[in-house]
Amino acid sequence: MRSVAFISIRHEERSRRSLLRQWGSFLAVLVAAGGSIWSNACAADPNVPKDAPPEARPRTPREGIDSALDWLARHQLPTGHWSFQDLHLQCEGDSCTPLVGEDRRDAGSVRSDPAATAMALLPFLMAGELSGDAKPHQKAVLKGLRRLVRFQNAETGALYGKTGGGSRMYAHGLATLAVCEAYRRSQREEFKEPAQKAVEFIQKSQHPGQGGWRYYVAGETPTGGDTSVFGWQMRALVSARAGELDVSPKSRELMTVYLRVASGGQQSGLFAYEPKGPFSPSMTGVGLLSLQLLEQQPADETVAEAVAYLRQRPPGRGAPDCYRDYYVTDAIRRSSPEHWPEWREAMRKALLETQAREGCPRGSWSSLAPVRDRWSDLGGRLMVTAFSTMTLLECEEASP
Repeated sequence: MRSVAFISIRHEERSRRSLLRQWGSFLAVLVAAGGSIWSNACAADPNVPKDAPPEARPRTPREGIDSALDWLARHQLPTGHWSFQDLHLQCEGDSCTPLVGEDRRDAGSVRSDPAATAMALLPFLMAGELSGDAKPHQKAVLKGLRRLVRFQNAETGALYGKTGGGSRMYAHGLATLAVCEAYRRSQREEFKEPAQKAVEFIQKSQHPGQGGWRYYVAGETPTGGDTSVFGWQMRALVSARAGELDVSPKSRELMTVYLRVASGGQQSGLFAYEPKGPFSPSMTGVGLLSLQLLEQQPADETVAEAVAYLRQRPPGRGAPDCYRDYYVTDAIRRSSPEHWPEWREAMRKALLETQAREGCPRGSWSSLAPVRDRWSDLGGRLMVTAFSTMTLLECEEASP
């Protein structure tokens, strides 16, 4: 299994084929402290009558977010988890993943319920559904989190459940991030010990020299690192530290080592999937965001090089890539106040125009239409909807 995106075209296609055999980089998810700040932007279009039906008028970001969270809640399975394959079991009427022959269109191929559950929970956590007073989806979020914790190996702390092969650290990183965010935002004791044990598993799985993570886990021979797997473990550890869980200073030091060896360009502002590999927008988004979250205070020239590279592919142009959009949006928000307003408005527009508004799919984003998303085969509608919701939520955050 090779690269995800958060490279030369040949490298990307080779990576995609390999990921289809295992699961693909999951590529991805809120760590910054503080709640969301909702915007009043996107006022009604004056050219649309006030009494026009809902589908005829522009949707505000708040409406888009609420509708997306509703879709995620409606497709939670009775046991509390989510699945990339089984969305149809919760559909109303026509399925969000219709059966065509023996295949379900818009369903993902990855078999990892811990990863699917964590990915579905992260938008709720980012939206503050577990913070403060009871929120509309708090019951569903708690049910999902408690199911996620039950995937954990009591002895090792691993949260990937039955996920196999190269998917394990992706699933573990996502799940750890979700549980750490749940504890950080709610301070519920039931999540503290599972979060701490999961953090320790991440630290034991870190490469002792290069500082990254890849497909091996604690107790196996380390084989270097890649920026995609690194991104999820990094975010989980940053969230844990913000929640005052124990995070080893040595692990933090090793993360900075990895970022140095994975970066390049004239000002070290570009990042590759693997050290010495070709640069890509998604990996540069992960790398730039990592520098910010780890408080590395990158040089102005480093940030400028990264942002200029990322802005070459603005929202709504080129092949859809929900993973890239999420990481790059977060990175630009934190790194470039000058370019953030323009990027934010373009991303809002692109997301709100492609969000489903009718039937059971209402509130979600298709991984197939109007153009196939890069990760459609892997995570399907659930993955694209989770990432798109988080990206829309990022667009409502205040710039640091």
